[in-house]
Amino acid sequence: MIKFFRHIRQRLLTENKFSKYLLYAIGEIVLVVIGILIALNINNWNEDRIAHNTLNEKLKSQVKVMQADKVSLQLDIDIVTFRIYGIKRILKLASIPTSSFQGWEELYILPDRETQIWNGPYPDQFDRKFIETVFETAGSGPFTFKLNTTIFEELITSGLYSKIQNDSLKIDLNRHYDLWNSETTIKYVDVLNRWREALRKQGALIYDVETVENPIRLLTESPEAAAALKEVMFESIWQGHLIHYSIESINQMIKRIDVEIARTD
Repeated sequence: MIKFFRHIRQRLLTENKFSKYLLYAIGEIVLVVIGILIALNINNWNEDRIAHNTLNEKLKSQVKVMQADKVSLQLDIDIVTFRIYGIKRILKLASIPTSSFQGWEELYILPDRETQIWNGPYPDQFDRKFIETVFETAGSGPFTFKLNTTIFEELITSGLYSKIQNDSLKIDLNRHYDLWNSETTIKYVDVLNRWREALRKQGALIYDVETVENPIRLLTESPEAAAALKEVMFESIWQGHLIHYSIESINQMIKRIDVEIARTD
């Protein structure tokens, strides 16, 4: 093909047909440009196709990560539920009022139910095992409730995040992960640590409350310990709300991500 065009060019030159040669040269340039544009379009289409396929794979991974987060959060809700209602029963046994928390409970209510921590109804009277479990759970893990941000961060750093065409989905994904910020985490850890410290000042640890003759007296004789335990209940109500919100957010976003995957497949 190249030889063919070269022969035409040489023949036009030898025959002194300059105007025809000029038209031919322009035509040849146009063909080259068209060829380059076609090649670029094919290359761009191929790159877009690869990017879309990669994005879809990442979005599928994001769904799996969020499903795993949901399972983890559902387990964490057991601990928060027991903290709230267990502490409420203990404070009642110690005749310490909790009326200031009624508004919060109505706003961020968690079901008063059996949990993996305590099987059976919560006792209304002195029960040493129940008290020991409440004291320990009020100051032990999980201190934080972490979401897996690995795939979300990969989407952002790779630039694939900008290729998600649903802008509201991107905004909600950001909001979902911003919810569990470091400030919330640090505050909750501080609250649990204050409860541990309040017990330590009275010579008790959350893991050896069984050595204390009457654990309830740790609260009735120490306003600091009582206040610290109430603070744990208050923060647990708030954490319970965040967990429930996150679970609901995960359910909604998984549906929306599935729609985004189906749209670009």
